[in-house]
Amino acid sequence: MMRWVIISENYLSYLRSVEPHIPNSEYGKYKFKPFFGVLFETDDFC
Repeated sequence: MMRWVIISENYLSYLRSVEPHIPNSEYGKYKFKPFFGVLFETDDFC
């Protein structure tokens, strides 16, 4: 099953302070670049 999740720019900014590999996703007002991938991984659950 796939779920779509919208992550706020404030949370992305926080994540960037911990992990510098997270790119800037804002490309103008109301234009955001989507990212696809695993957000969290625990044992064998992604």
